[in-house]
Amino acid sequence: MPIEIDIAKESSVQAVLDNFPIQGGIKSVQRGLTVVTTGVEVTISPVDVNKSYLNVTNDYGGSTNRGFKGYILNSTTIRFDIFIGAYGEVAWEVIEFN
Repeated sequence: MPIEIDIAKESSVQAVLDNFPIQGGIKSVQRGLTVVTTGVEVTISPVDVNKSYLNVTNDYGGSTNRGFKGYILNSTTIRFDIFIGAYGEVAWEVIEFN
């Protein structure tokens, strides 16, 4: 089961990293840019979901109170879900640790 951290409840990137079980150096980094208007799945190279996390940034059109959820669905797929009719580009990276 993938580790899920609620970014909205954390005060900083450091707080997220403090809660992540890092036990070694970086093994791989995958990056991409995806246009999201509804839920979308993106295929990635295989990762160990227990040693990886997804980092995302976005540039949504419209109101700033719109949101999304991004997560590692399985070893080869990340998924983005959009809420309240939001849309835009999502820049993402999956970082896998040794």
